[in-house]
Amino acid sequence: MRDSLSSLTRLAGLAASALAIAMPGTAFAQSCVSENVYDRLKTEDPALYAEIAAEAAATPNTESLFWRIEAEGVAPSYLFGTLHVADERVLDLPAPVENAFETIDTLAVEVVNADDPQLLGQLMASNPGLLVALDGTTITSRLEANEAAALENALAARGVPLASIEPLQPWIVTTMLATSACEFALQAGGATPLDGVLEKRALNTGKTVIGLETMQDQLEAITGISEEFFVASLADLAELSAQGDLDALQDTITALYLSGDIGVVLPLTVAFSAESAAIDGEMAEFEEKLITVRNEGMAESAAPLIDKGNAFIAVGALHLPGETGLVRHFRERGYTVTPIPIPR
Repeated sequence: MRDSLSSLTRLAGLAASALAIAMPGTAFAQSCVSENVYDRLKTEDPALYAEIAAEAAATPNTESLFWRIEAEGVAPSYLFGTLHVADERVLDLPAPVENAFETIDTLAVEVVNADDPQLLGQLMASNPGLLVALDGTTITSRLEANEAAALENALAARGVPLASIEPLQPWIVTTMLATSACEFALQAGGATPLDGVLEKRALNTGKTVIGLETMQDQLEAITGISEEFFVASLADLAELSAQGDLDALQDTITALYLSGDIGVVLPLTVAFSAESAAIDGEMAEFEEKLITVRNEGMAESAAPLIDKGNAFIAVGALHLPGETGLVRHFRERGYTVTPIPIPR
């Protein structure tokens, strides 16, 4: 499934927190490392590898995860692409990012306090239909028998019993498979993803922390997408898990982030998906609502902070590049946006 690497992975963290009671005393490693499926393609399918690399190279503004934003008459601000994971390699900020973070006055993240499991409970209380099927429909009733069996095995790898997710909406179960079993265990065991770490550091040092969106905004964007898309995506991810590639793909995404090859993520994810007709038919809507529209809103929310200067904008990495990415949005608003190299 071609996911945004932001909302879905972040919400997977909420799901992990909410289900932590079902997996007490979870032991977890400090980093998630498995086979790199992108490297595997070099020998298994060189033509596909070259196709993915070419698509990545053609995507604008993928040359860095870290950018300086300059507005006339004020101190520069910064744009940093994050990965919503708790892997210790991701939490170890590159020196240019660390140095800039120490100097800024304001941190802007997608959603303030987004990884608080109490937030999930509050949202369920105010609008339970966002997360739970109120008509009694179950997850497995939406799937074929082989798909349900594959889903059960994929969830078991995350320590989640199938029965515990039956009443949930398909989108939230999809988020549980949007991170590797290792990363799911990290967050269920109490580890904080990168965005949350930055937020806590900012608050502890007296910086102002601002959310560019609300969790309600993110949930409404996701639930505005058709149920059929998420059911098809769920079956697709379960099948990928049955083939043994799901966790490796998600861990490869982390590796690509660490190497700065963020342009590879979307075409690689598509290459390892079943590409079902249902997913293809809804993909444009998915990208429009979860990436394009949200980028417009985040750019508008961030503009006053940039005009004031000395802000640090930290959002999911896939919100930065592309024709509708934040880098282009900020340039169209008249700001000078310059990539800052990150040593690898």
